[in-house]
Amino acid sequence: MSRNPLFGGLDLPIMATLTQTVATTRKLALWAILFGAGLIIFLVIFNYSKSIYTKLFPPKPTNISAFGKLPYLEIEKNPNVTSSEGSLFVIETANNKLPNLGNYANVYPIAEPAINLWTLEDTKTKAKTLGFPKEPETLDAFNFKWTQSSPISKTLLFNSKENSYSLNTNFIDDPEIISKQKIIEDKTAIDKARNFLKILGFEQKELEKTKITRLTIKDGKLEEVPSKSETYLIRVSFQRADIEKNPVISLDEKTTEVSVLLNSYGTEIQKQVVGASVVFWNPDLTKGSPYPIKTSSTAFEELKSGKAQVLSKPYPEIQKIKIQHIYLAYFNPPNLQKYLQPIIVFDGENGFRAVVEAVSANSKQK
Repeated sequence: MSRNPLFGGLDLPIMATLTQTVATTRKLALWAILFGAGLIIFLVIFNYSKSIYTKLFPPKPTNISAFGKLPYLEIEKNPNVTSSEGSLFVIETANNKLPNLGNYANVYPIAEPAINLWTLEDTKTKAKTLGFPKEPETLDAFNFKWTQSSPISKTLLFNSKENSYSLNTNFIDDPEIISKQKIIEDKTAIDKARNFLKILGFEQKELEKTKITRLTIKDGKLEEVPSKSETYLIRVSFQRADIEKNPVISLDEKTTEVSVLLNSYGTEIQKQVVGASVVFWNPDLTKGSPYPIKTSSTAFEELKSGKAQVLSKPYPEIQKIKIQHIYLAYFNPPNLQKYLQPIIVFDGENGFRAVVEAVSANSKQK
């Protein structure tokens, strides 16, 4: 076989083979790139189509209605709650449409507080820390009352069945509230309120949201004021952390079920905390069961027909109320119940708020 001196003495057939190999490799690399790009485009389109399909046809959850038919929340039995009857409502949401709230929402069991022989003894220790050194008065099997008359009259109530506390002080008759008034910063008030809850043994992580209300005393009553210089008392209201990105709603957002009232001049907890309400349940968020819920359209019809419960009337009052936000939330009951249940909330202009039970009527007890 002859050799070509122009190619270093290599045989021409060998050179042809190398050229073909390079060309083939380039073709394979090009096809690999095209295949990879095509696969990526396919996966993007597939995942996007799947997400759209899931939204349009969501899979049916498992463990549906595991707690059987649920009791009604009976929000309307609270004396401060009224019905939505007699008002006109119009939708003025961001897109002027009713939202899609989904088909199901979880319901969570609420565990009853553990009661044992040491429950009362433990509470006596807490009461002493708060300035109640004497033995409590037994009101019944579950309710106990501590009283203290000096330097001002105050009362501590404890319900062992619900693990709830109520502190009341005759602060209106305390001349030092005015004579020793000081500026108190929001953070300082929140820290002191949290310390008070810590004494009572409540988890801080569950009460991450806070609301500050500054108050003065006018004609023997508390009145909200805007500035620190006018503040004689400050209320710190605590709210539960959101559950599944849904807020937890109380009957009164200003006081809530966990709130602490402080004067501006005290330095010690037992002197500065002049009022408190601590009603805190522990839902088991690991044992939720999905329940079918009403559509926003059905809930809105209930609102218009007077079947919704109004938690906050518009101020000043108006007959035609614009509904600006509609969303799913959980209702924080003021009294111990078996379940934490979802509600549908209608927020409107001038502070209006009304709610309806979210769980479908077919899943409710007769």
